Amino acid sequence: MARMRASVFRAAVHAHPDVCDQLLALLAGQIRTLANRVNEFTVLDARHRIYAELLRLSRPETGKPKQAVVSPPPVHAEIAARVSVRREAVARELKALERAGLIERRRGALALTDTGRLRQMIEQAFELN
Repeated sequence: MARMRASVFRAAVHAHPDVCDQLLALLAGQIRTLANRVNEFTVLDARHRIYAELLRLSRPETGKPKQAVVSPPPVHAEIAARVSVRREAVARELKALERAGLIERRRGALALTDTGRLRQMIEQAFELN
């Protein structure tokens, strides 16, 4: 991290086109992510916001194209804060996903066993609203 005056920052960005391109790509990505989250918050119920957050936090599992892993697994309160629900709602939904076979608790990780199905459930919720 660095700190600089606005004039120095602007001069650096204008003097180096590759820095400008990377900065614009980063900002565009963040705007897209925030717009998606605002859309989720206004359209989806708590359950589907939790599903979406789990997908966002996950990384593809090597050798298993339909699966993903969240490692280390966040505590329920952290997920709740990220999607504006109560911790109890997160615990309830994670247990329901576990019973449905869509997640597995592993040592130091939370495995999403069918990311396609989770995405489909989110898309269906969007269509209903």
